[in-house]
Amino acid sequence: MRCVLLLAATVLLLGACGSPTLALPTPTRAPAVVRRATPARDTRQFLSRPAQIASFPAQIYRVSIGVHPVNGWPAVGMLTRFGESDTPIQVYARVFDPQGQAWGPTLQLDTGDSSCGMDANGTVVVGVLADRTVVAVWGNDGSRDGGIWSSETRDYGRTWSTPTRIATGGNIVLSIATDDAGRAVALATGYLRSGDTVLARTLLMTRSGPGVWDVTLLAVPAIDGAVALADGRAVALVATKRDDAIVAVTRDLTGGSWQAQTIRVDGALDAPGDERADGFFWHVNAVAFTRQLPDDTLQDGALFTWTRRDRGDVYALLTRDAGRSWGPIRRIVQDLPGRTVRYAAPGYDASADRAIALWTCCDDANPTHYASWGTLGGAWRELSGPIISGAARAGWTSSAQPPASRAIWLVWVENDSQVMVRTLETNALVPVGQYPAATPEPTEAPVWEIVP
Repeated sequence: MRCVLLLAATVLLLGACGSPTLALPTPTRAPAVVRRATPARDTRQFLSRPAQIASFPAQIYRVSIGVHPVNGWPAVGMLTRFGESDTPIQVYARVFDPQGQAWGPTLQLDTGDSSCGMDANGTVVVGVLADRTVVAVWGNDGSRDGGIWSSETRDYGRTWSTPTRIATGGNIVLSIATDDAGRAVALATGYLRSGDTVLARTLLMTRSGPGVWDVTLLAVPAIDGAVALADGRAVALVATKRDDAIVAVTRDLTGGSWQAQTIRVDGALDAPGDERADGFFWHVNAVAFTRQLPDDTLQDGALFTWTRRDRGDVYALLTRDAGRSWGPIRRIVQDLPGRTVRYAAPGYDASADRAIALWTCCDDANPTHYASWGTLGGAWRELSGPIISGAARAGWTSSAQPPASRAIWLVWVENDSQVMVRTLETNALVPVGQYPAATPEPTEAPVWEIVP
């Protein structure tokens, strides 16, 4: 006699782990959920350990990093000056070649009339376009309104185009953002006239072709800021010389004008009798991100972080819908005795749907990197102790991350004269308990035949 026994099986999948009023139109609400074609590839294939990519016999004032919006490979911009000598400030850039898996040459960009001169406010930012063009933008000597200049490379930094002046009326470039549609927007600030010492306006520059940028001026006295591109929109935060508010500036890049609104900090910032209560917000950084919603649609947002000049506070502001609405400003790291926090850089973990901030702390002589994570629009938590970034004496720190990647590129100045880069996996910065467990999926029951 033959018997047939049906044995049912279920497979359980385990989951990983008094504000100024701006004479601009009021933003209108539009759908925020969009579908995108291709998520970013994992950048961990390029680099995970810290690597020194440049060293100068000079002080490095600033570094910036941009990444390809899909494939994730980086480019780095550097600003140096040889002490207090008469040597002009110099702009350098270096680009990673994803095909050869190696960094290209470190080359000076600000040659001829585009030289930064002796202006201590000189800056440089770099962005990577979807077609692999790398764009560097820097400011010229503000004492003579030298303007804002740009150079581009299409061979991973082996050669660069002749510098082109793309704007006047400004000389401090703050940020650049690119997206997978080939767009680029840069943010800068400047003076009303040559010789002025008070910043008086914001420049928003949209790239329309090689060396060609459309420039919009806003009467907002920016001292710092950052821009991100999300859902076909430019989303920027501008810090003025205030410690109780920040200005959000947005534009739909498919049409429409720039719109601005002032966002105030909730609650008092300064303790009674605090002698340092004359600071302002600075060192603003941004990252765009893509969230997957329960119905499998994707939503683009942006996270901004910044610090305060006179005390060790770190702040964050988040928009889930590309600047159509904003959450509250959060103080995610609070000033405490013995802690000096100067730089903060954002990131995002798509699997856990958590925001991330990396920041420098705590010894003035030997600062290193720490991290915080938070829910979108909710509470933030500090990780205990420093993260192992490889920094022993970290200075200027910036980050970049493709919208759907789970690896953050981190760049920083080490010991005043070295440029260090590495990737950090976001699952090393967000506790495992923050990741959702996968829903069990039943499978068809296999049929077993038992022969006596």
